Amino acid sequence: HLVDLNGTYKDTAGGPFAGGKTTLRDDYRMLGAIIIGGDQGNYFVKAYGPKKTMDGQEKAFTTMIESLKSK
Repeated sequence: HLVDLNGTYKDTAGGPFAGGKTTLRDDYRMLGAIIIGGDQGNYFVKAYGPKKTMDGQEKAFTTMIESLKSK
């Protein structure tokens, strides 16, 4: 499953439960994938950054996800 989200990213130093300072990053984009692995479990992959940067990486991200093979 591919995920594509745009908007304001709420960036918290140390992660969401660390209690660090939160910075709002406007015009961000996240490309993600949820890979259903059956007996091997599920995998979650994401890449995020400024929308302009991620727009240029969409094809490479999709190609990488589609190239994954389970053993």
